[in-house]
Amino acid sequence: MFSKKLFVVTVVATSLIASAIVESSQAPAQAKPIVASAPISQGVLGPVCTTPSANSIKLISGGSARTLNFADFAACSTYNPSPVPTITPTPRPSSTPTNPAATPTPFIPSTPPIITYALGTNPSNISATISGEHFTIQAASGAVDSTIDVLATYTYVDPNESSFIFTDTNTVQVPISIKAASPPTCRTYTVGTVRGEPIDVSLLASVVGDGGCTVTPGYGDPTFTISALKNDNVEAGNQSGLVLNPDTQKYDTYRFDPFPTYTTPKDNSNKASFSVTATDEYGQISLAYDKANALLKVDGVQQTAAPIYVNVNAPRACSASNKRTVKTGVIFNDPRNSFASEYEITNAMIRFIDCAKPGSNISMSWFSMTDENFVNHLIQAHDAGVTVRVLLNSHAVQPGSASFTAYSILKKAIGTGINANNDRATGGTGSWINYCKSGCLTPKAPPGLSFPEGSEAEYPALHSKFFMFSNVDGKKVIGISSVNPTYAQAVAGFNNASIVVDDSKLFSSMANYYQDLANSSRTKGRVKAKAYRPLTSNSKTTTYTAYPLTGGSDDIVKMLKNVKCVYLDKGVQKRTKIYVNMFVFTRNLPAKALWRLANETRAKGGGCEVHIIYTDMDQRISALNMNTGAWGFIPEPGVNKKGRKIKVLSSWGVADCLSTPATANGKVHKLSGPGLSWDKTTRRYVQGSVCKFGTLNGRMPTINKSGGYCWINSKSRVSGGSLDACVSTPLAITAFDPADGRAKLEAIVDSNNHKWYSHQKYIAIDGMYAGLVDQIVVSGTPNITSPGIRWNDEILTFTTSKTIFKAYLDNFQKMKLAIKNRAAPARNYQGAQARW
Repeated sequence: MFSKKLFVVTVVATSLIASAIVESSQAPAQAKPIVASAPISQGVLGPVCTTPSANSIKLISGGSARTLNFADFAACSTYNPSPVPTITPTPRPSSTPTNPAATPTPFIPSTPPIITYALGTNPSNISATISGEHFTIQAASGAVDSTIDVLATYTYVDPNESSFIFTDTNTVQVPISIKAASPPTCRTYTVGTVRGEPIDVSLLASVVGDGGCTVTPGYGDPTFTISALKNDNVEAGNQSGLVLNPDTQKYDTYRFDPFPTYTTPKDNSNKASFSVTATDEYGQISLAYDKANALLKVDGVQQTAAPIYVNVNAPRACSASNKRTVKTGVIFNDPRNSFASEYEITNAMIRFIDCAKPGSNISMSWFSMTDENFVNHLIQAHDAGVTVRVLLNSHAVQPGSASFTAYSILKKAIGTGINANNDRATGGTGSWINYCKSGCLTPKAPPGLSFPEGSEAEYPALHSKFFMFSNVDGKKVIGISSVNPTYAQAVAGFNNASIVVDDSKLFSSMANYYQDLANSSRTKGRVKAKAYRPLTSNSKTTTYTAYPLTGGSDDIVKMLKNVKCVYLDKGVQKRTKIYVNMFVFTRNLPAKALWRLANETRAKGGGCEVHIIYTDMDQRISALNMNTGAWGFIPEPGVNKKGRKIKVLSSWGVADCLSTPATANGKVHKLSGPGLSWDKTTRRYVQGSVCKFGTLNGRMPTINKSGGYCWINSKSRVSGGSLDACVSTPLAITAFDPADGRAKLEAIVDSNNHKWYSHQKYIAIDGMYAGLVDQIVVSGTPNITSPGIRWNDEILTFTTSKTIFKAYLDNFQKMKLAIKNRAAPARNYQGAQARW
């Protein structure tokens, strides 16, 4: 109990002679004669007020005024001693020496007593007003622990003599804590549940780890307000969903009860959610943050409530139809149509997950992962007794990454407990998710070459996208894909995945490869195995190779050298056809090789039909400099010998090479000529052979060049070969790519508001290859980029299966038709614009 100051009692009466007050804990005091308005006591009849030490008034320095109820900080009650105090001798207005009937009587307070409050003398940095039992208080500045004086007064009226009135005031010192402004924060995050099942969602960041609300230490426990309920059974605005957390014994958990029939749609377009606001004991309301720890604003207005999303999935089930889909083959998706076709590959993976036997292993490697529906099926498998292990590239675990939510959900469910006992595809105990920084098996950068930061969603990277199931309905399943389990690549990207069932040699070989990747992730890259390796297989038609290969020959160029363009097949002259479908194509050597295969003389191996679909190509780009207002070639970011960032002359690229005309004056056109290019190793311009005769001259296809998406269509009168190239999407300059050191082109919507593009990585060859008439497909995970198979973790497949070739050819032709028929760009770009 806090001590109280005792203030005087003022006695007002028509006739006062003498009086004394006796406290219940003391013997009667000596009578003291008094006069009107003279003090007769030290407040022993005043209100009794207690102030628990933990119950202080909490203010923010310079903050808004707070209106408080005095009863919340001090409990005042009527003074009711036992025995009842008496007045000795007999001071009554009606008492006289000759009237003994007016004998002393116990002093009985009036009922109900009257209590009033006023402010006493208070610190100079506190301003306050009082009205009834409420007072408004504000701290001007400074952080300090102090007290505020509140005067509590009772008025006593003698029931026998109404003119005999006592007033007694006591000062209650209520503690005040003043602190600097430091409001709580609430960060958005996502949890998952199964359709129709409620989920208790912790609102505390200390429990969630990757989201929720945090209060600055020393600012007390928060109270929570729930709002903006969506697809929740709880009535909007009803706080009854807050439940007692058995661990903290506080109401810091919300029980989200999804509508019984609600399931989150495949593309997350209509997520279940609620918003949480935290208020600390100082009255500060939370600031809302997004998952990247940036202040959450809507139309420029800072938000206080952070949305918490709930992904609601169908329950795990392995039906007979699911089991029938476990077979070897290739799967394609089509992002232009229904959910079923968009998610064709993802749905197949989920069927495998749902059919994985308890006690078996699921092991995966992804560059990115945003699909929360996919993740929640992994969690259900884990809960059912399946061991789940996932490797990601390092950019995916950054708060700013689109993959961060899915990563956080899975991390919370299965943990990060990778160790020397379980860093493998099968065996050991325990599920985990982990990541590799700048590639798992990528060697250290050689002198003169620097890699982008591990948080950069670029290269070098763990780009090897595959999955392994040790037991799906009794079968071992492997998948190698161009796709990641992301929303964007399902609803916007054309992709493929190769499925291999019950190839024991390949499963064992890939398990060893996976263990090397995982071991490097566990040791933070300190232990790296040999990266480049063949992966053994039982197949008679398909081989598999893991990368990177940092030295030696270029495997893509070497493969193209095995092509013969014009050949005889059963006495009939034919031409080899090459189909390239590539998400990113930035390497000049393969581009030059393809141009020569189409355009060189037959004596030099030319005469092929070359068909290319791509999304992003390297090229020299002329743009309007938004900083200077002048037109010019966009420079590349470079680094000088002192390590300082500089801007260097950009080089001609793949698009410039491929757009070189086929013939000139009846002869093969000159492909390249002498020019300067930036050498990153020596950090200087060097003389080299560059593709400077292309038709672009800095223009961007489909953006500021007429002719549509299929903008290259050349035929050689010398070789009889041809080359055509179609960009799969309208493109715009959005940023500089720190990995490739070039202007980055990104897919944008067409005038029908459609955004789809090719994310595939394959080359199909129909004709003469390595001396044989054959049909082959080279596919897998790498793009034709500088980091692709030289620095990244990748898997490349090479197959001579006629069935698989036909599937890829059909896919290529369907895509090319779609590109030719797609709507024009959303707006007429008069020219590219950028800042440098």
